[in-house]
Amino acid sequence: MNKFMGPIFFDPVTAIAIGVAAVGTAVSVKGQQDAATATKRAGRARAGELAKEAVKEAERGRRLRAQQRAAFGAAGVNSSGSPLQVQGQSLIDSILDQEAILAGAKNINDDARRRARAATTGAIGTAISGIGSAIGGLSGLGGGDDGTSTVPGGDVTGTEAISTGGSGFA
Repeated sequence: MNKFMGPIFFDPVTAIAIGVAAVGTAVSVKGQQDAATATKRAGRARAGELAKEAVKEAERGRRLRAQQRAAFGAAGVNSSGSPLQVQGQSLIDSILDQEAILAGAKNINDDARRRARAATTGAIGTAISGIGSAIGGLSGLGGGDDGTSTVPGGDVTGTEAISTGGSGFA
C-alpha cells in the first residue's frame, strides 16, 4: 500500500454524481448533433423547393413569351420592333426572377450549413466541458482540498514525505 497517498476511497455519492454528469453530457452532445443534422436537412429541403420554384418560373416565362407571340400573330403585328422588345424584356424578367429564386435557395442552404456547423461546435464544447467536469470530480476523490491524503491513521502531505527522507512507499 502507498503510505504517501494511501488507497483511494470513492465516495459513492460523488461517483454517482460524476456518472450522472457523464450521461447528461453524452445526452446533450447527442441532442446537439441531432439538431445540427436536422438543421442541415431542413436547409437542403427548402433549397430544393426553391430550385423547383425556379424551374416553374422558367416555364411561366416561356408560356408568357409564347402567349405574346400568339397574340401578336393573331393581331397581324410583325414580331419586330416593339413586340420584339416586349418579348426580350419578358425573357430578361423571367431570367432575373429565376436567378433571385436560386440565390435565395443558395443562401438558405449556406445558412443551414453554418448553423449546423455551429451546433456541432457547441456539441464538441459540451463534450470537452463534461470531460473537464468529470476529471475535476475525480480529482476530489481520495484527498483533501489542502493536498493531504485521506489515509486511515493520519494525513501525510507530499512535502512531509520528501522532507523526512522517506520514499513514501512501503
